[in-house]
Amino acid sequence: MAPKNHLFVVLPFPRTGGNIPNKSENPSGLFAKEGIEKTEKTIDDLIREKDLSAEELERHRELIEECRAREAQLKEYSRATRESMRRMTEELDKMSRTAEELWQEAQRLSQRVNGIYLHVAPTPMRKIYH
Repeated sequence: MAPKNHLFVVLPFPRTGGNIPNKSENPSGLFAKEGIEKTEKTIDDLIREKDLSAEELERHRELIEECRAREAQLKEYSRATRESMRRMTEELDKMSRTAEELWQEAQRLSQRVNGIYLHVAPTPMRKIYH
């Protein structure tokens, strides 16, 4: 259990080495790391905590409405950001797999070229001892 005032920061898994959970344990390919906790309070939470009177609510009505509109925007931006991060992670995974395949193919080609060179190269002259 994490201590109070800690946040779990989402970081991508390295694609090589380490103990990476399988897709069923961690389908997004992301893991959490302990950090500082971020408590998210909505404007309604703050109003309840402050126990504002009807007069105070009316006096701050425009500000409260603006805060609610901004909360809705932030939720949408957060959702869009998470989706973008998910898509970016998928694309980076594809790129990483492609780079690995290209490297393996380059290694195979290098071995074949070296093998061909050895077959084509002239044999060194043997020294003849008298």
